[in-house]
Amino acid sequence: MRLNPATFVVDTFRSALLGLPLPGPGEWAWASVLALAVLALGWFVFRRCEPAFAEIV
Repeated sequence: MRLNPATFVVDTFRSALLGLPLPGPGEWAWASVLALAVLALGWFVFRRCEPAFAEIV
């Protein structure tokens, strides 16, 4: 579950609403690196599938 970049956003929002401590710098860094990795992977897959993308969709 922690590999989903949206988990960090939801946990941070929940912490703000409930008055819990916000995530530390290490968690922010981990979430940023993970989000960039997912973005890079998505970009790579899209670029490979781009020629046939219109026919698939």
